[in-house]
Amino acid sequence: MMMSEKKGFDIDKHLSRLITHVEFTVPTSISHVEPSEVERVVSKVTTNDIADIIKNAVRLDTLGQYEEALSWYDNALKINPKDLNTMFKKALLLSKTGKYEQAVFLFDQVIEIDPTLVSALVNRKIVLEKLGKHFGVVPLSDKQLS
Repeated sequence: MMMSEKKGFDIDKHLSRLITHVEFTVPTSISHVEPSEVERVVSKVTTNDIADIIKNAVRLDTLGQYEEALSWYDNALKINPKDLNTMFKKALLLSKTGKYEQAVFLFDQVIEIDPTLVSALVNRKIVLEKLGKHFGVVPLSDKQLS
């Protein structure tokens, strides 16, 4: 049985007056998130609403429901494919779940957008070491470390 709380999702401040209010269920104890529910929410939000979607992904990650969390990150990236915060968090989760090749690919995308993001460079290096690959690791300069 799934416990949930109803949370009003006020997007009136983010969208034109065409859409004024959307309600969706935010599970507090999540065993499975229905893809149709995720798709319904994602289809009606804008880039200003990504934070709420990411909060759900973080909550799922915290509960150890990694695949569901990845699904929420994927949906956030459908809205804004170049959101560094979402890309980085998804790459960390991929690494955490042992999906190292996918994590490296996503860290590479983050680094391509912002080559000065030290946390992405460091985490990419860590994942490559877990894969036993030491090539392609960009050395950090003293300027990047400070």
